[in-house]
Amino acid sequence: MKFPEAVESFDGAYDRYSDMLEPFETKTKEDYNWRKSMQTAQMATVSAFDNRCWINSTILETKKVVSGGREVTFAHIAFREYVKP
Repeated sequence: MKFPEAVESFDGAYDRYSDMLEPFETKTKEDYNWRKSMQTAQMATVSAFDNRCWINSTILETKKVVSGGREVTFAHIAFREYVKP
């Protein structure tokens, strides 16, 4: 299976009876339409995972990169850490 809007490392083989498969855009259409509508300089609040937990974050910049013949959008994310005084 190939994911044309992601880097090649996401591609892989899945059993055809896997519960990880859904018809194209069943779960993601609204999310990807929102992502594609964002402007480069737009500050957007998102939730980002840093290998520990989900953190409120801000997209500072996006850029398109060609990887393995695919155009992929990468985002520069700023994690917002809140510390009690």
